[in-house]
Amino acid sequence: MNLVFSVAIGLGLIIPLLSLAFDFLDMDGDVSDTLPLPINIMCLCFSLVVFGAVGRVLSPFMKSGIATIGFLVALVALSGVAYRLLFKYVVSPLKKSNPTAIKPWDLFAQTGRLTLRITEDSPGLIALKDSTGASISYRAYAKKDVLESWDGEIPTGTEVMVVDIQEEAKIIYVKPLSTIQNVQLKRKEP
Repeated sequence: MNLVFSVAIGLGLIIPLLSLAFDFLDMDGDVSDTLPLPINIMCLCFSLVVFGAVGRVLSPFMKSGIATIGFLVALVALSGVAYRLLFKYVVSPLKKSNPTAIKPWDLFAQTGRLTLRITEDSPGLIALKDSTGASISYRAYAKKDVLESWDGEIPTGTEVMVVDIQEEAKIIYVKPLSTIQNVQLKRKEP
């Protein structure tokens, strides 16, 4: 029996490794186009590893024919549950995920903090959140009247809002928000 369980573990590990090693095989884990039943190869490999690993742990208890049959039925059921759980909670959500790149106008009216000051001579950097919540830095400029009201420099740490975007030039214009923190930052400037 240990040989059967070892083969199941081996197959469960070798198939994904071959898929990685031989990219030209085009094994994306889905053979639902060729088979009438939807089968995900990676979930099947996972269930084979579960079958083999749990089987190896339980093999000392398989002393009689009836016990062996009972354990094998339980292992097949457990493998089916493992397949279903992986498919439902990992594969299906990943297939439904449709990430899209953030477009410049998606940034309009977003607020963020300057991580590099803006001066008349150089742009600053603003940290904004994308649709996944990750922080992305963009070059930030301020219009002349905004810079003049801040005495020519908007310091690092200032909370700002995106007020204009020049898509072709990839320029983002920001304006400081009227917050207590920003007023304190402005007063600290000489």
